[in-house]
Amino acid sequence: MIRNLHYDFFISYSHKDSNFIDNLYELLKSNKYRCFLDKISIDWGDTIGDEIKLAINNCECLIVILSNNSINSTWVPYEIGQARALNKKILPIVIDNVKVPDYIKKLNYIKSIDEIEDALSRLNTKTKFGQLLNPKNFLLTAYLALLVTGVAGGEKIIQVGNFQAAATVISFAFTYLITDIVHQVYGKSEARKFVIPGIIAMLISVVFFYIFVNAPAHTLFEKKEEYDMILSVPPRMFISGIIAFRISQFIDINIFQRLISLINENFMWLRSLLSTLLSQMFDTIIFIFLAFYILADTQHKNIQDLIIGQYMLKIIIAVLAVPLFIGAIKSLTTTRRLSF
Repeated sequence: MIRNLHYDFFISYSHKDSNFIDNLYELLKSNKYRCFLDKISIDWGDTIGDEIKLAINNCECLIVILSNNSINSTWVPYEIGQARALNKKILPIVIDNVKVPDYIKKLNYIKSIDEIEDALSRLNTKTKFGQLLNPKNFLLTAYLALLVTGVAGGEKIIQVGNFQAAATVISFAFTYLITDIVHQVYGKSEARKFVIPGIIAMLISVVFFYIFVNAPAHTLFEKKEEYDMILSVPPRMFISGIIAFRISQFIDINIFQRLISLINENFMWLRSLLSTLLSQMFDTIIFIFLAFYILADTQHKNIQDLIIGQYMLKIIIAVLAVPLFIGAIKSLTTTRRLSF
């Protein structure tokens, strides 16, 4: 099974050095690093070569254990070669009295678990502040902000050319771009983790909007009616939005995952575009049908016009977002490098 996961470290080693490797893996794991270790990370029935190539491609650094056993291994030189071809940082650990290969000699290497602990300590100190502003945290922040502004957008209907659409479509549409970026860089499981916090953020925003609207207004506040009108979230709009969002986001993530095996890396933007267009179609139909037909006090006369208009606007946004997707992927895959 091919997976698209992100790892901090890929551990290259000989199975004959398992005792040392087990201690190293536990140390890295205890420091909250995600590591690829073949005997743990490759599932029964997976193609070993494919899994290794994918993991090296999606790791930050390759840790190579140089020993009498690994020097004579078939896989270790291959893994080092793959990492060098991808310009991955190589972190050597020499555990035997071996002749260090020429391409490793120029690198600073360490020789014990104690030295590894010191190196990790320095790394943690350097990145402690950086982790607060890491790309994934930024993407989650943007994702939540788009959802909250979408809730605040209310039920305003806008006109774009000949098409009608709910104003909230503008911010909600970009949330699919963000989950596709996260999916491509960090994997499906990380993309799925964005959805539930997003729903919680919308619920919290609605609760506080309700409190703001119903809080007693000071006599000097002259625009209470306008304020209340803007922040009041009609229950039908919110319920419809939550249901449509929940269904369509998971559709988007699952379609994107299917497209990973069908569309190669040179056209990764096409995965985002296709998954967004298909999931947004479901989102549009579900939302409009619930908000303006099933739950509406007065059924909208031209519900099909709303569906078409809203979906056409989403198509335009999805197409315009393609360069943003490509730029974000290039930026994230070249800057998310760990450094000692």
